[in-house]
Amino acid sequence: MANTRSTIPVLLPALAAIGLAACSSTPDTILESDVPLPPGLSVRASSDVARSEGQLSGGFFLLYGEIDDPVRLGAETRSRFLTAGWQGIVTYESPHLVRLAFTKGRREAKLELVSRRIDPMMSSGSVRLAESPPGGG
Repeated sequence: MANTRSTIPVLLPALAAIGLAACSSTPDTILESDVPLPPGLSVRASSDVARSEGQLSGGFFLLYGEIDDPVRLGAETRSRFLTAGWQGIVTYESPHLVRLAFTKGRREAKLELVSRRIDPMMSSGSVRLAESPPGGG
C-alpha cells in the first residue's frame, strides 16, 4: 500500500503533461490574427512583422509541413480566407505549386504552397502580408 501512495504524486504530473500535449494542435491563424494558416502547416520563421490598429498588417512567414496535394490544400486555404472575410484576387495552380492572393481592407496576403515531390512531409510555403498606404498607392 505504501508503494502505491508514493507513485501517485509522481504519476499525476506525468499524466497531466501527456494530456496537455495531446490537446495541443497547430494554430489556425498566424500570430493569433485574422490571417489564416493553410491546414496542417506551421510557421517556421517570420520577419518584418508589423501591426497596425490592432491587426497584423505586414510580415513574411515561412511555412512548413506536409503537402500531399497542393491543389486540394489551396482550395482548403482559400475557403479559410473567404470565411475570415478576405476576398480572393488571384489563384494559380499546378501539380506541385499553388499561388493565392487575397485582400482585406488595405491589406494583401500572398501565399505560395510548394509540394516536395520526393518527401511531401518536407514541403514548404510562405505568406507575405503587406498593407497599402492610406489613400491608395
